[in-house]
Amino acid sequence: MAEPKRLGKYEILKEIGRGGFAAVYKARDTQLDRVVALKVLHPQLTTDGKFIQRFQQEARTAAGLRHPHIVTIHDVGEQAGQHYLAMTFLPGRTLDQRLAQGPLPVEQTVSIVEQIAGALDAIHERELVHRDVKPGNIMVDDAGQATLVDFGIVRAAEGTRLTTTMAVLGTPEYMAPEQAELDETAEIDWRADIYALGVVAYEMLAGRPPFAGRSPTAVLYKHVHEPPPAPSTLNPDLSSELELALLKALAKGREERFQQAGAFATALRGALLPEKTPVPEPVPRPQRRQMPTRWLVAGGAILALLLILGVTLGPRLFGAGSAAPQAPAERPADAPSTDRAEAPAQPPAEELPQEPALEASITWTRPADGMVMVQVPGGTFQMGSAEGDPDAEVNEFPQHSVTLDPFWIDQTEVTNAQYRQCVEAGACQAPPETCDYGVYGHAHRADHPVLCVDWYGAAAYCEWAGARLPTEAEWEYAARGPDSAIYPWGNSPPDSTLLNYAGIVDDTTEVGSYPDGASWCGALDMAGSVWEWVADWHGKHPSEAQTNPTGQPAGQYKVVHGGSYADGLTCVRAAHRFQSLPDDHSPSRGFRCAGQGGE
Repeated sequence: MAEPKRLGKYEILKEIGRGGFAAVYKARDTQLDRVVALKVLHPQLTTDGKFIQRFQQEARTAAGLRHPHIVTIHDVGEQAGQHYLAMTFLPGRTLDQRLAQGPLPVEQTVSIVEQIAGALDAIHERELVHRDVKPGNIMVDDAGQATLVDFGIVRAAEGTRLTTTMAVLGTPEYMAPEQAELDETAEIDWRADIYALGVVAYEMLAGRPPFAGRSPTAVLYKHVHEPPPAPSTLNPDLSSELELALLKALAKGREERFQQAGAFATALRGALLPEKTPVPEPVPRPQRRQMPTRWLVAGGAILALLLILGVTLGPRLFGAGSAAPQAPAERPADAPSTDRAEAPAQPPAEELPQEPALEASITWTRPADGMVMVQVPGGTFQMGSAEGDPDAEVNEFPQHSVTLDPFWIDQTEVTNAQYRQCVEAGACQAPPETCDYGVYGHAHRADHPVLCVDWYGAAAYCEWAGARLPTEAEWEYAARGPDSAIYPWGNSPPDSTLLNYAGIVDDTTEVGSYPDGASWCGALDMAGSVWEWVADWHGKHPSEAQTNPTGQPAGQYKVVHGGSYADGLTCVRAAHRFQSLPDDHSPSRGFRCAGQGGE
């Protein structure tokens, strides 16, 4: 569309920006002889009378705001069917233009947050909500003065037929969970702006927003269902106090966030004060021994010998043991139906060999789906995290002793190809395409972990395969071993040769792609790529020693472990646990199965 030369008393000098609602021009007010920023609504929006009425009302309300960090609105009007508002022309660049060069220094970040927080609190005192706080709507001049712009447009769209458009709802990377659910009846209040400011602060310090994805829908889903990656994984120089303040601003629940933007800014400033309470040192953990190469070699030879001698494999995999499998998963009456067919009967499992005295890794291929399982020797380990561990979350306490009988666990997550066998057998339901974007059906992703299967679907698959989901204790022990290592490979920090994490690949990878990250028992991919369902309901760890625990008898959330390809250091620790609704079809959820075995 040709650039207008004049709009009423405004002489158009040049276009300086364009968005979903409007074009912005540098213009001259010919009556007052001053330069302004003139925002002109796109013509297609001017046909909705209710939208225009609300836009004008909200713009006039915003024009009554006087704050040093809110752009001043000078004029609102209409000329020849074109609706516009005139604002102070601000020198400098938008914050997103500055962020294109990388993260900002901490002091500069805190200063910008303080200024914008003051602007937001002034807006909120007038019972108004910005709803589109993002770097593109923050101007920063050469002196460090930050100004919030583009106020009133998103709020004006509420209640019109435009409400469901992405442009009206906000920008996906900066939308609060309550906005991201796209519920037209949901009440969006001032705390959505505080969440968005938290995302902006996160990006200034970490170099990118906490959530990204292949589509806007994927990003919105993560805002609602995924924990934000710890910002220190992207910027190791960040203090724990700064990180805690950022994560509180990004809390999923509105009541759990800072209730004023100024309180968030105060917390960030407080993190920079020289007098801080020292963080206790984590309890030292012994370095885990490296898994001997002879394990795999000896294990294969022993298994071959047993097969030659006619030793049959099986009942000990799924037979009686102290940590008995949980009853077949039953979806509660109020949970969404999956319309799954009854699982076909499986032939009796063949008996597995006793584990020999030789320290060797024994594998067995499950007939139903061809999954390789590894045997995990029985033993005792310290489950959870020790008090004083700075990386630990509250739900990892208290650390306690757990003793387990030997068991078997899948060497990798269940793949798309393996899950398809269950679907074709009528025992499983295909993942919803709205969640996994159809990748389940792509041939080139046959060996990637299956995604978007809820807890009930994972339990049904394992039952069809003649196995079960691992208990949380089994999963953590298979990842950590008797030395209670921090990560599956030991205590050394993660890197891109050991796992798929921190958005380095920004997608899942084929199972088994990181053999150097194998756990002590030979299990692969227990950190990164996808979170994994376990059998247990989420609850507080017990303080007393446990033997073959199966977790809480009931609850609202199930536990997932392992972190995903988008998560950082905190989430990929073996002790880290996250809660998820059992009917959650998430594009970052996968699973593996387990079974009982003897020594």
